[in-house]
Amino acid sequence: MALRVLLVAGWGTTANTLAWMAERLARHPDALEECRRDALDGDGRYLSAAVQETLRMRPPVPVIAADIERMHHRADVYPDPRSFRPERFLEQRPGTYTWIPFGGGIHRCIGAGFALTEARLVRRTILRHLTFAAARGRGEASSRRTLLTVPRDKAL
Repeated sequence: MALRVLLVAGWGTTANTLAWMAERLARHPDALEECRRDALDGDGRYLSAAVQETLRMRPPVPVIAADIERMHHRADVYPDPRSFRPERFLEQRPGTYTWIPFGGGIHRCIGAGFALTEARLVRRTILRHLTFAAARGRGEASSRRTLLTVPRDKAL
């Protein structure tokens, strides 16, 4: 059981974030193009912001002790909370107590920094070689698989 938790927490959550990021970017061509530009010759700031925005909208484990999704969709904290806008994280850093996809305080995920770096670098590598588009215009609903929420239609 402990190995299963380690694998899900260490690999599954990052893979899940990358799937959701593909789904979100495919439906937001301006953000996708900005990520592509950043991947080709940028400093990585926009890609980092896109990872953060993806985690705000679709945290891999949405409920632990706190209702992460509810916090991330508060209009008083994130204006227009249902919109995918990576720019919001270029304007200001994620809040310690309001951006909590990795939990918070002394219980924050020890692998958070690694996961963010890994997601940005993998997406950067992919966008340097190809792009993608949504098969359908409407955003995907989520489905629960073990502790994780995943794109119901596999990010089509």
